[in-house]
Amino acid sequence: MTETEFKPSKYQQDFFDWIKTGTGSCILDAVAGSGKTTSLVQGLKYMPRGDDKLLLAFNKTIATELQEKTRGIAGVNAATVHSYGFAQYRKYAKRVTVDGDKMWKILDNYLERAIPEPMERRLWKSKNASHVLTLVAHAKSYCIGVICELDDEIAWTNLVDHFDMEEDLPSNWFTVCQWLLKKSIAVEDIINYDDMIYMPLYVNVACDQYDWVLLDEAQDTNSSRRLLAERALRKNGRLVAVGDPYQAIYGFTGASHDAIDQIQNRFKAVSLPLSVCYRCAELIVAEAQELVPHIQSFEGADKGKVKYCEYEQMLEKVKPGEAILCRNNAPLVKATYALIAAKRPAKMIGRDIGGGLAKLATKWKINQLDDYKAKLHSWSSDQIQKAIDEDRGAVASRIEDQRNTMDVFLEHCGEEDITTTKGLAQYIRNFFAEKETPNCIYLSSVHKAKGAEWETVWLLGRDAYMPAVYATLDWEKEQEDNLIYVAITRAMKRLIYVEAEKKNDDN
Repeated sequence: MTETEFKPSKYQQDFFDWIKTGTGSCILDAVAGSGKTTSLVQGLKYMPRGDDKLLLAFNKTIATELQEKTRGIAGVNAATVHSYGFAQYRKYAKRVTVDGDKMWKILDNYLERAIPEPMERRLWKSKNASHVLTLVAHAKSYCIGVICELDDEIAWTNLVDHFDMEEDLPSNWFTVCQWLLKKSIAVEDIINYDDMIYMPLYVNVACDQYDWVLLDEAQDTNSSRRLLAERALRKNGRLVAVGDPYQAIYGFTGASHDAIDQIQNRFKAVSLPLSVCYRCAELIVAEAQELVPHIQSFEGADKGKVKYCEYEQMLEKVKPGEAILCRNNAPLVKATYALIAAKRPAKMIGRDIGGGLAKLATKWKINQLDDYKAKLHSWSSDQIQKAIDEDRGAVASRIEDQRNTMDVFLEHCGEEDITTTKGLAQYIRNFFAEKETPNCIYLSSVHKAKGAEWETVWLLGRDAYMPAVYATLDWEKEQEDNLIYVAITRAMKRLIYVEAEKKNDDN
């Protein structure tokens, strides 16, 4: 649709009227497929010409899109949260360089002094290094040292509990992680990706400020992202936080499950809906309305199709260019193998998933796969029960899915003459490797599919896997419902519910 053809919906017009005549800040509550980018770009044109505007995008792809669409609009800066933060920090540390290995080098320096014996040092590093550095990265996201003291043991322990890291960390983790964070802060002229947001907050740099700050994907923000957005706002400036609380699905990664509520309370923001979905056909919107009653079809939307089929029918009828989505990864890996065996072009999305599974393959000092499988099952059973006892359903679900996914790979190792855990790890990396696969069938977890869309979506095992059986806390149940809503609204024209493969074949 060209600019001259743009006709705002009632909800978009309400947003534009608020910009022109309202005051304060707002939450732009944008349902899936509601044209939020169009609404933001059009809304900029109603802001006073002399006002400065900052659009903070969730990732580089979105930032580039916004830069293109806002070209020619006066006073607009579109950037990722990270690039904005980096620009602010460079005002404090003018000769700063970026080094993705910064924390590994700091840890090496620590270990050379703490553990003089080389073999002992190598063993400690192979067992503990990645977990310790992950916790320090989480500490930066949660603004430890900014909103609380660096040595706030309760804040650190809460992070360990939230991410279920207790078993993976050394007994002296608190001492080590504190030291690493303090040393990272002291090395001011070298930063990594996490520091781009954390360091301007820690040193309290005087940030470039704007009359308007527009924060995209607000429902998936953490403490550091929200605080940096706040510091970008001039006194009496106006914040537009764009998001959908019903698409908040990343609580398990550290995003605040109640991020929208936190922003609303902090800024006393009004809520303005964008309730018309322009992506999905009418029958698909009707499915979504069972979870989000206020989502609406646009006038003139296609009827669309919602169908049901069995697992074997999906494998036979799914076409290149279509997507198979599932709550869990294990059924997707099985389906990928089945499609490839039938000489159908198929690719599973999720390089980071492969990296995590490859680490799990070499978690213990075990070489042979038979011994590894026994250890995997005993360990996972203990960890699942521990998570259940501690009311951490998201952790239990993740561990169970990891175990089931590893079982699928182990089943195929014999066909590939793989007998060692090192070989298993490489096999998994190769499976998820990012390679050009044109005109293929895409398989993805619902989490990985957020932000994507396909004309036809096959939703595998909604009743079997959604909601996750271990989701017991209120916020976990809420995010499981959100996950179903996200899955449904990836489909533009056709949504096909697929029964899970019969037991005991899909576990």
